[in-house]
Amino acid sequence: MTLLSTAQHLARDTRTGWEGVRNYQARNFMRDHMQVGDPVLFYASNADPSGVTGLARIARAGYPDPFAWKRGHQYYNAASTPAKPITSPRSRSRLIRSASTILPSSATKNGARP
Repeated sequence: MTLLSTAQHLARDTRTGWEGVRNYQARNFMRDHMQVGDPVLFYASNADPSGVTGLARIARAGYPDPFAWKRGHQYYNAASTPAKPITSPRSRSRLIRSASTILPSSATKNGARP
């Protein structure tokens, strides 16, 4: 994934869903703390280098990932059901502004500045 494809995707759709979040700390934060209207950094983990590619706002609070119930999908989880989801929540965000360059994760650690 390149910055250009990420920026074009967000600019085209203006809203995007987050799926496949498997980090427990991130999952719990999305589930328990993110609210509609909250500002967020849009992070592209598959970009090279991975990093922040834009600013966004939460457009829909977290909800169960429906891919967990889709057999054959990479996020399928046989133990999860719509009545008792055990997978990461999804959220939707609305693009505010895409970045002209990727802010790599190394620049965001320990107060580093690009």
